Amino acid sequence: MDREFQYEFPPEIEPERAALRAVIEKALEENTLPAIQAAQKQLRAWLQKHPEDLVMWDAGEPLALTEDALRADESSPAFARSA
Repeated sequence: MDREFQYEFPPEIEPERAALRAVIEKALEENTLPAIQAAQKQLRAWLQKHPEDLVMWDAGEPLALTEDALRADESSPAFARSA
């Protein structure tokens, strides 16, 4: 059984969704805790309005993993010495 699951947003919503994807990509490129947290906040707001957007739910995983890694770096002794 081969099924393709896809949800297409109305054209008037797609620009907002594309802008959010750009925010997420930029935050991951910037790789700073404030940028990651800001992107997560915007993503949470989007998902509250559009819980059916499974692609954006998946986009939260790299943000969460990056946040965890950045927090671990902050708490490491090597980070404290270099600051």
